[in-house]
Amino acid sequence: MGFKKQFIILLEKAFVDFETAKLVFREIEKGNSKLDIWIVFFHLQQSVEKALKALLSYKNVHILKTHDIGILLFNLEKINVAFPFDTDELKFLSFFAVEERYGAILEKIDEPEKFLFLVEKVLKYIKEVLQ
Repeated sequence: MGFKKQFIILLEKAFVDFETAKLVFREIEKGNSKLDIWIVFFHLQQSVEKALKALLSYKNVHILKTHDIGILLFNLEKINVAFPFDTDELKFLSFFAVEERYGAILEKIDEPEKFLFLVEKVLKYIKEVLQ
């Protein structure tokens, strides 16, 4: 049995969370009222968090125990890792992190398609960097 590096495992798990978000979103669009859009955003947050931690791990940077996407992006900036597109909107996803889910109640969550697209861009970019 081969040993997988931490960044590979984190990126694989990021893709699983992303696929879960897409699957739940498709079900919601089909009218499944037993599902909630919060689940989609939770898995998008988890996907981005794991992908950013994979990139930090790949760069041999200690991974902080945080779910705050802004902090993870800041730590990447500190080591001169920049994305070729704007990532500021990703910080919004931190509201859906494990400890924040129940503390932050948002009346309306808009634009899941926008976030699905943005997270997919992040995952593809990080996958390219790690290869």
